[in-house]
Amino acid sequence: MALNLDHQRDRITTASGNITISTSGALRVPVGNTSQRPQAGVVATGQIRFNTQTTEYEGYDGNAWSSLGSASFKTFTIGGGASNDVVAGSVADTINFVGGTGITLSSTPGTNTITITGTSSYGDSDVDAHLNQSTASSGQYLQWTGSDYAWASAGSSDSVIDADADTHIKVEANADEDIIRFTTAGTERASVNATGVLTVGDSAGNTFYTFPTARGTNTQILQIDAVGQLSFVDAPQQAGFYYQSSQPSAGLNIGDLWFDTGTTGELYIYTGTYWISTNSGADTGFIKQNYSGNGSTTAFDTQTSVNGGTVSLVFVNGVLVQPTNDYTESNGIVTFVNAPLNGDQIDIMITGSIVSLSLNPLGLANHNLLTVDANGELTVNSLIVSDLTDNRVVIAGTSGQIEDDANFTFDGTNLVVSTTGALQIPAGTTAQRSGAPAIGEIRYNTSTTEFEGYYSNGWNNLGGATFDQSLNTSDDVSFANVGINVATPLERLHVDGAIRIDGVSNLETATTTLATTTQSSIDSFAATKFRSCKYTVQITDTVSSEYQVTEILLIHDGTNSYVTTYGIIHTGSAELVTFDTDVNLGNVRLLATGASANSTVYKITRISTLV
Repeated sequence: MALNLDHQRDRITTASGNITISTSGALRVPVGNTSQRPQAGVVATGQIRFNTQTTEYEGYDGNAWSSLGSASFKTFTIGGGASNDVVAGSVADTINFVGGTGITLSSTPGTNTITITGTSSYGDSDVDAHLNQSTASSGQYLQWTGSDYAWASAGSSDSVIDADADTHIKVEANADEDIIRFTTAGTERASVNATGVLTVGDSAGNTFYTFPTARGTNTQILQIDAVGQLSFVDAPQQAGFYYQSSQPSAGLNIGDLWFDTGTTGELYIYTGTYWISTNSGADTGFIKQNYSGNGSTTAFDTQTSVNGGTVSLVFVNGVLVQPTNDYTESNGIVTFVNAPLNGDQIDIMITGSIVSLSLNPLGLANHNLLTVDANGELTVNSLIVSDLTDNRVVIAGTSGQIEDDANFTFDGTNLVVSTTGALQIPAGTTAQRSGAPAIGEIRYNTSTTEFEGYYSNGWNNLGGATFDQSLNTSDDVSFANVGINVATPLERLHVDGAIRIDGVSNLETATTTLATTTQSSIDSFAATKFRSCKYTVQITDTVSSEYQVTEILLIHDGTNSYVTTYGIIHTGSAELVTFDTDVNLGNVRLLATGASANSTVYKITRISTLV
């Protein structure tokens, strides 16, 4: 056999690939601790070495180092065969381990099999051989004391306890209470009382749950009350979910669910008024409105007060939140107790009959710009129709299409109808006038056979005069009763307001009612407008039915005013009132002092001369 030494790659090779060492000596492999193993770049599959740290031979299998065997050997004895080796042959060999009894390693002749067998259980003698009996008494049991095992008598302890005494099972913490208590880390976690009631949590605190001792019936669930008492209840009525063939009618809450096990097989939701189906295509008005939290906003308006429907369910990030505890709802406005965090997804379920449909529930942009109500009427903020002309008034065409007309225009100020026909305005009786007229309204009054218009002082005739051509004069006009600021004139000339005469005088009237003996103003005029006036005042005592009439002359110089009364006539035994005057804040006032506190009506006619 020739050996080839490769100094470049640190290799010894032979032609056959095998190396045989025929010597009675030994082959010494590399020796070192774990940290001295060959590292990446040097380690290779098949390497072996002796690890001085683990005192074992070890080899590298391509992925990791693993033990090839201990450096020390256990003592064993060989029996049953003539050979000193345990091999598969014609003779059964047996190895008995020195460290103990009951374990046997044997080989089966002819099958190349080594079998390990052992004793399945220890007998009394085996136990006696391994446990110290010197201090044990009848009926005692072995107990761990925290540092060692010791014999203890049954019933001599009321607990199972750990070394530091903070975790234990204890009975009768109080005299004859018949309670088993379970404690970990110093806190009671559970207890069972004399009647078998299981309490989870500290029964002395307020965070515990007490389980019922009786079993519930089929489909019942556990429900907890305000004091932690669990009891079995029927799931549908308590959980807000009904699984039955008839429509639930009692104890309902908004958002309750009912699965009809009868004819429809549909899931319904309760709106607070009636049950609606959630099936696809059903006329449920079951829609979802989406909002996003910003960390500060608490109120979100669903517009159900305008569009109809009922807020039934509210979710935040997919979690159903509870009314009162988490939010309140009023007139469609959902107000959270705590503002949803920035980026929180808020889903509000609207149920019931809706008056209109907006784009918001559909999750579309600009959702507030378009609504469709229950009658199919469309409401938009702005509508652009490409074939219409600016300033033309839009009308409905013969087939209902939107169109315009060049003869009907409005430029924002003037409305123009440029046709050769006529404009028909509203017509009706006096009683059919608008109950809330606005300035600028015009109509034809069929009661007076006249056109009339409304302005600040009421309805007034716009025409209806007749011309009498029998008179041999030009453009003579005859009128019926004429009203100025009077809707229905009662006289040939009926004026509501002051009359100016030739730029010299004004004729005005006034009325007031007083019930006092305190001097009070009954009429006034601007000192800069009139210099003097003449009054005719009629006084009526509505209690005593006495009357008085008086004429008064008044003049002022801008600072002081002067008055004289004359022509006093009264029906009673004395005058009902006396008069005086003053200048107050640029106004000249006529002052009256009543002789009694009876309700007294003053009707005043004043002819004033301009300054």
